[in-house]
Amino acid sequence: RWHPHLTTWWAPVTDALIARADLRPGLTVLDLASGTGEPALTLAPLVLPDGQVMATDLLHEMLSLTEEQARDRGYDNVRCQVADVGDLPFADASFDRVTCRFGVMFFPDLPRALREVRRVLRPGGRAVFTAWGPEQEQVYWTSTAEVVRRHLGEVPPSPAGFNVPGTLEAALQKADMDAEEEVITINLPFPGRPAEFLEWFRGAVAPFDQMVNRLPAERREAALDDVLATLGRHDDGRHLNLPAPVVLAVAFR
Repeated sequence: RWHPHLTTWWAPVTDALIARADLRPGLTVLDLASGTGEPALTLAPLVLPDGQVMATDLLHEMLSLTEEQARDRGYDNVRCQVADVGDLPFADASFDRVTCRFGVMFFPDLPRALREVRRVLRPGGRAVFTAWGPEQEQVYWTSTAEVVRRHLGEVPPSPAGFNVPGTLEAALQKADMDAEEEVITINLPFPGRPAEFLEWFRGAVAPFDQMVNRLPAERREAALDDVLATLGRHDDGRHLNLPAPVVLAVAFR
């Protein structure tokens, strides 16, 4: 349901990832944590006519939508496979590029996963990762979880991300890859109104919804009204403009 919204909302992050991936026709790309298809589907035409994109995720249900969209767009160079990043089912040196948009934050064993990324990269290849940066600067988070926190009187759970600059770069270097990291602030335009964003956020971010549900009914309504009003400050009538710091890390084998 939310795939079109997220594709638009995170398109600027996909653009930044692509700019650092140095894609060209003929390359073979492994996209990790592809979810419902991004950025794999955006990458696919950039490596035509001879290049391939392998989209991976832990859930087959996610990848089935990726396959459907690839067929609809005529991208016969997209393949999908259920895969655990900690134990990738691919031979050594299989890919020229590895990409991962907002997935590295959820790797349960980060060192092991990054060693697997290095293993499947060809010599001279590169991997590009994006992750959320410092939470206090993420407008989508301060407009939702921080608002509810004030009503609840407790500290909200931190969003998944790499809040301390250099953390992801250091992890990549420990995996025996040359790496560089930067944090850039990108405006992310969610295509919808505050109520739509709140509906998505409650469904997608379980810790936030759990916080909301701990409030008594009368305080819950007031808190959600406060969230909608705060999000409304960023509403231009078509989008919610939600600037966020994004970590961009590039690793070279």
